[in-house]
Amino acid sequence: MSSLHDLRFVDLVLGTDFCEAKVEGPDLTEMMDVQVSHGTDVDAIRTRCLEEHLKASEFTLQYETLRFRVTTMNLEEQPVWFLSRIDAQVRPLADLPVPKDFVEFIERPRLQGLILVTGGFGTGKTTTAASLFCHRISQLGGLGIALEDPAGEVRMAGRCGHGRVVQVPVSAQTGGYHAPLQHVRRSRADFVLIGEIREARTAIEAQDIANTDMPVIATMHASSVEEALDKYQTYLRADKASSAEANARLAMTLAGVIHLTKDYTRAASGEPFARYTPRCLLVDRHNPISSGIIGKIRDGNFMALNDDIAFQASRRVRGF
Repeated sequence: MSSLHDLRFVDLVLGTDFCEAKVEGPDLTEMMDVQVSHGTDVDAIRTRCLEEHLKASEFTLQYETLRFRVTTMNLEEQPVWFLSRIDAQVRPLADLPVPKDFVEFIERPRLQGLILVTGGFGTGKTTTAASLFCHRISQLGGLGIALEDPAGEVRMAGRCGHGRVVQVPVSAQTGGYHAPLQHVRRSRADFVLIGEIREARTAIEAQDIANTDMPVIATMHASSVEEALDKYQTYLRADKASSAEANARLAMTLAGVIHLTKDYTRAASGEPFARYTPRCLLVDRHNPISSGIIGKIRDGNFMALNDDIAFQASRRVRGF
């Protein structure tokens, strides 16, 4: 019987009597029936899910070398589990699609502000954010605090070069990011990672911490840089702020955005492989050029930032 370890899949959809694996390619996303062909692995994973979902509807599951982020839904009184494969890990920055000037910015001793890593599902947001976070702590030392929901998606805790990373589990059952972020304020940390901003309260607190206490890097789901900023502005308005006030707060705090997309192409052998492409906006407040970027954010003219993204990309190509 085949092992799931050998199958190139991104997600599993698991019921009490079926299991299908999502296999992505350049032309087709196939839902492959693996209930029979990989029955030993499927039965073991189902048993674990039956145990874990009684404790929480979302959890992280480890099965041998496979790791999943699991979401439970009950359909007709039967559970169905959606298992997103976790390949996120801390990688050398040379292996990631992060521009050199962004890396140099992250390495600045007196880094300030909020850095967003955005994109859709499976585009490498978590790997990129965690790798940038750990790179800075490793190179410059100090204390890094990583908040994750679900917990343990990327293993970072412990000594990290010249510094240390403390990993704090977060869950909706214990109130989400709110309480841990209040403790972070008093921790005197040197860098903070927020696993995902997905609601207004976390966005407001992240912006406030990044503006007044310590630099923050966070991931967010969005289809573009402008959508990410528009979503963040909407979150900030939930604090009874006007659009102008929310834009001003975002302009005051934003240090950069890395937006990632994934598509599939084929190698010369015909084998499909994923390609990750970044679109980056760097808001360097020590560079007078960024005054125009800050002005556009303050005006809520996020679409016009595409010109700045293109300009910065062209400078990278020319070696500036």
